[in-house]
Amino acid sequence: MAEPEIPSEFPYGGRKRQAGEEEEEEEENMNKDDDSDDSDYSIGYDSDDPIFEILEGKADRKIWTQYYREWDESEGFDISVFPGTSFMAGIAQQYDHLTSPKVKQEYTELCKLAIKKFNSENDKMYAFEEIVTVNASFAAGTWYYFTFKASDATIENADADAIKTFQALVWHGIDKTIDVDFCRLKKFLTSEDKKKMREERKKKLQQRREAVAKFKQDNPSLVKSFVPRLVIEELSKGKPGGRKAYPGFKIGIRYTCKLKENDKIFDTNIGKGDPLEFRIASGQLIKGWEIGAAGMRIGDKRRITIPPELGYGAKGDGDIVPPDSWLVIEVELIYVDRPTST
Repeated sequence: MAEPEIPSEFPYGGRKRQAGEEEEEEEENMNKDDDSDDSDYSIGYDSDDPIFEILEGKADRKIWTQYYREWDESEGFDISVFPGTSFMAGIAQQYDHLTSPKVKQEYTELCKLAIKKFNSENDKMYAFEEIVTVNASFAAGTWYYFTFKASDATIENADADAIKTFQALVWHGIDKTIDVDFCRLKKFLTSEDKKKMREERKKKLQQRREAVAKFKQDNPSLVKSFVPRLVIEELSKGKPGGRKAYPGFKIGIRYTCKLKENDKIFDTNIGKGDPLEFRIASGQLIKGWEIGAAGMRIGDKRRITIPPELGYGAKGDGDIVPPDSWLVIEVELIYVDRPTST
């Protein structure tokens, strides 16, 4: 009786994924924050699936969507599309061993080294039989992703049940060094396994988006200011191409004002009726506030840290703002009205 396959902690998808699967649209939409529509990470590509053809050489986001999905499921052993060059080395299926006896022999020797490592680590006696597929990633050498068959040498006249499918990751450096990173039995996933993997992938994508949003909130970008000691931070951005606030424009804002020294809120209109309306550079508000709001687009949120000389100065503001106080004002631009021509 053939022995059961050893479970593997590494998942394997087991088939080429199709572009129309239910989660693609959702996953692609989740990735739109990372890759703009006009980004072109792909210089070349190779696909056996006509649904992934690219017209006129234009890169298609779904090629990368499938590429990373297949990488996620099989760790590089089953890649049906090759999107080309990238910020990371791409993985492409190799066919040279099918036409070159010399290359086939080289790959065979690497597979034999891999099965030798497996036998040593698991106290088994498997013998290499044949190569199934070869994927490769090139970077100062080559990482080979071998899928091959090997038979149990302890069984005479071994039948099909005694022949197992293996996966091995092997490094072949430009200095001729060879290292078998691992060799394992290929694990075939059930439909339920694949469903769990898809759910886990969606969960990870959502967690990544939440982490990015939190990072942007906790690490706002600075807006260039030509005024000494005035600090303007971009907390979040509104819609690209939204109307922009310039000096002379009337704007409506939501705001919260705090004392920097103790973070005490002394004024806010959050949840209180209409937005505060004023005209930029008209002198209606303290100078630091008006400077900090200039250049915002509708939907933008900023944090403006204002020194005393651009705030209430040495006099302060009654019992509300002590003399020589630094202020922190968080602002969201709600609307912009252009000045009326005369």
